[in-house]
Amino acid sequence: MSAAYSPSFSVEKEPEVVDADRKLVAGRRTGLADVLRLEHGQLLRMLVQRIGQLQQQLRALLRCRVEPLAQRALRRSHGEELAGCDLQVDTVHRDDIPVTLPESDETDVDVSRGGLGHLRSLQFLHRHAGSIPEQPTRRRVEALTSRAMLRRVWPLPAALLTLCVLAFASPSASGGGPIAKPRWLGGVLITQYWPVPERWFSGKLIFAPGLVGRHRVDWLYSGSGLSMEGDGIGLDGREYHIQRVGDQGWVDEHGRPTIASASGWSRGFPFWRGLGWRDHHGFVTFPFADGTWYHGTPKRYIRPKGISFGVGRSRPLVPWRSVAVDPILIPMDSRIFVPALCTTPSHGWVVAGDIGGAIIGRHLDLFRPAPPTSDIPSDVWHDQRIWVLPPTAKIPRKLPACNGSALGRG
Repeated sequence: MSAAYSPSFSVEKEPEVVDADRKLVAGRRTGLADVLRLEHGQLLRMLVQRIGQLQQQLRALLRCRVEPLAQRALRRSHGEELAGCDLQVDTVHRDDIPVTLPESDETDVDVSRGGLGHLRSLQFLHRHAGSIPEQPTRRRVEALTSRAMLRRVWPLPAALLTLCVLAFASPSASGGGPIAKPRWLGGVLITQYWPVPERWFSGKLIFAPGLVGRHRVDWLYSGSGLSMEGDGIGLDGREYHIQRVGDQGWVDEHGRPTIASASGWSRGFPFWRGLGWRDHHGFVTFPFADGTWYHGTPKRYIRPKGISFGVGRSRPLVPWRSVAVDPILIPMDSRIFVPALCTTPSHGWVVAGDIGGAIIGRHLDLFRPAPPTSDIPSDVWHDQRIWVLPPTAKIPRKLPACNGSALGRG
């Protein structure tokens, strides 16, 4: 192929009606972060609902706490109800108030002198303010009620602050995407993934959900196997894929959860799915084909929940031409020019054809054939510039090319 490769190729698309779990194809691209990202909008909606509830509480507190307590005491003495006032004063007893009070519960303090009024108002203030002066003034009453009100409504500004942080942390707020017009994007991490061969592994042959025959356990569930790469080639030469990832996430070698983010994994790259065998220290262990164990005899077993596998490819990906992207930043089916890939068979041009939980923000994962052996490391490019052409954008007259010049559209 010539170096001036035209980006006019197309990748066959799957039908639009696809199983939701299959869209979240695993590989280096799946995990608990899939769930976290998909629920980001739900989290924002929950915060908005919570803020609405707190606003209602604030209005009730303003009506119930700020109203002069002497006036409230008079209203109570006439049998008027204070609707919406969650005071629960009847649960407070005289013994809870370490001040000298008259024996009668219905004895009032002189209202004309700006006192507290009804005994229940005294009880309320004592519970929320800690102590009550013998002859409180109206200023003291207002200070105590304001303090009690602030203790009840502080979650409102906290929720607002959280909402602002989430909004500014989102890719759209930071100017990252979704990209709508052709543009260059810097600071991109580029990694690789491939259909992982089962012959690279040495675990015991076991049955797995969704598969008829037995397959090696470490090929199925390890951080370098089918669960991580998404697609693989079995010992029988057939293609397999992970169909549903479940909700058990990933763990490191010590059995501790590790979660993907834009800055990497919280406890390093995953070692195993959040299922399987654990030793007496909680470390991950699994059986080898010869009957031995990776980290000693297990003490407990965590059953798989929700995870399943299937036969065939997960998606119609083209080696060296398809990349996994974060669709929040780069729309699916976008054509992308990557100068770092000019020396590969892609000649720099790839298509956004896959997604995944570990692909967050400015991160591309290039689909390629598997290397001859497992000890050959994959290439990684840091801090790269790419040019993104969204599928709905107008194609410019000049396109970037590997030789540094522009490539004509026609």
